[in-house]
Amino acid sequence: MFYAWDFRISLDFFFGGLGLGAFLLAASTYYINRERYRWTIRVASFLAPVFVVIGLLFLLSELGRPEKAIITLWNFNPTSLISWGGLLQFLFIIVAALFYWKIKKEQYDKMTHFITGLGSALALLICIYHGYLLTSIGRDAWSGVLPLLFLLVSVLSGFAFMVLLNILFNKNDQEKGPGLNLPIIMIFLIVFTGIGVFSWIYGLYVGNAEKILIYKLITGKYALMTFGGIFAAGLMAPGILFFLNSKLKKNSINKISTIAGCILVISGSFLIRHLILLLGQTSF
Repeated sequence: MFYAWDFRISLDFFFGGLGLGAFLLAASTYYINRERYRWTIRVASFLAPVFVVIGLLFLLSELGRPEKAIITLWNFNPTSLISWGGLLQFLFIIVAALFYWKIKKEQYDKMTHFITGLGSALALLICIYHGYLLTSIGRDAWSGVLPLLFLLVSVLSGFAFMVLLNILFNKNDQEKGPGLNLPIIMIFLIVFTGIGVFSWIYGLYVGNAEKILIYKLITGKYALMTFGGIFAAGLMAPGILFFLNSKLKKNSINKISTIAGCILVISGSFLIRHLILLLGQTSF
């Protein structure tokens, strides 16, 4: 088996997804109650462009030709999916950085509202683009619901990362008391992500001969990663932990179980992307 792309591409998708998911959380809480969630919005808006840039750095280091990024932007080709992806990510970094600057200055004006909406649209498009880029290559493993799956995984991991930071570092009393029901939100995201992963695998199971061979790899060589790392540790275990948290008294969470759940979700989100990339580069 030959792998043209190494783990740095997985890290590109991983960090990019963290940043995009964090921005979507910042935008959501900005619209819901920006005064109450001030700490979350400020931290998430700062980390969003930083993580996307980190992901792109991993991508460029793997490609070995950093100047290609500049060439791609300068020589924009409207018929090239890669050109569109580069443009979208470049615009997102600028918009996300501008959003952070507006939040830091506490300038909650019409321009900030517009930037928030524009950044959210770009984040959603890039999440979908990551999966659509793979499906456009035409490999058997890179098919089906991948665009939607990459969107779900990005939102899930970005939200989980920000919940983790809130528990560990947020001392802002304004964010305590009644508010978003985080355990329920996380449960819904985990369930829909699990459905997305299952749908992708099922699509391989009922596909052509090549897809069936890939399915056999999932249930054979990569069974531990798939069913142990992704389904059991990355989805089911944190889902149970968040469910137990939802049964506590209103607006109360168990910090230890929530931290464990978030770490498992973030780890599982990396494994999902890494498994997809490995299988898509498998030759028989």
